[in-house]
Amino acid sequence: MKKTEDIREEFEKTGSWGMLTSIDLHECSLETMTDKEKIKAYVKELCRRIGMKTFGETLVIKFGEDPKVAGFSMTQLIETSLISGHLQTIAEIFI
Repeated sequence: MKKTEDIREEFEKTGSWGMLTSIDLHECSLETMTDKEKIKAYVKELCRRIGMKTFGETLVIKFGEDPKVAGFSMTQLIETSLISGHLQTIAEIFI
């Protein structure tokens, strides 16, 4: 796996405009991932760590009737794009 510094260096050398990542939060604490305030705190810390300037508040909404997809969705606008995710309330959780 590449180090963060190597990825950033490669990004800057190529003149790329943006980055994309998918994070599988496999085996995370379901209690944490179903707590609206903890989700907001996670997003705030994530933005700080990746050096992104936020715009507005983090939106976190719980919805979905089918247990296979029901859970919390979140969106945070950032200066260059957005951070979004859906956190299922069953064992599989994605961002």
